[in-house]
Amino acid sequence: MKREFKVLSTVLYMMLLCIFLGACGNSENAYFKGQYLYMDGTEYIEATGLYKESNTIIGKTSDDYTIYEVDGDSEHNYIVIRSFFDQNLYVRKDYVKDKTVIEALCFNQSTSKFVYDESFIDSFIKELLEDESILEIDNNTLMSYRTSGIDVYIKYANDSVSEYCGSIIYDGSKYLYFNAQNSTTILVSEEEKKMLEKFEILKK
Repeated sequence: MKREFKVLSTVLYMMLLCIFLGACGNSENAYFKGQYLYMDGTEYIEATGLYKESNTIIGKTSDDYTIYEVDGDSEHNYIVIRSFFDQNLYVRKDYVKDKTVIEALCFNQSTSKFVYDESFIDSFIKELLEDESILEIDNNTLMSYRTSGIDVYIKYANDSVSEYCGSIIYDGSKYLYFNAQNSTTILVSEEEKKMLEKFEILKK
């Protein structure tokens, strides 16, 4: 009798636990309104960038979207909205990214491998981000080169989402850099090309 009571108690406990966890997991704390998402009173808007999604669930919407935390962003400046078919990044509408310090550069989206070397970052900024020797190139040609180019993402210090800043492209005879921040294209110098080869971004 005691054995049966113990088994029954265990089953009852597990049932109550499942109901409790289900209720917590299904609690809705977010909703869409136009182009915005509201979660716990905070307004978010869709964003783009390179990020790592964590396994931490921080919210749900009434239309079956689950909200995940971005890895390294416990303050939830960014959030990831996921359904069975979709995955989108959102950012707090009032969030201002601090672009004072560039911490790393990424040249491979699939592996999210970053280069943190300060000398390389300094060279890249000087040679490519701040160079004003602009080349004339039509948009159609530029777009055709960009499809096979290397997209570059900047990781700013104290920010969890890296920002697309441009693409290294090849026109058949020379390397160019398309600067997405001001929509200009410049020639990659031989010195910078060697630096890119040194860090295996370009093949020798």
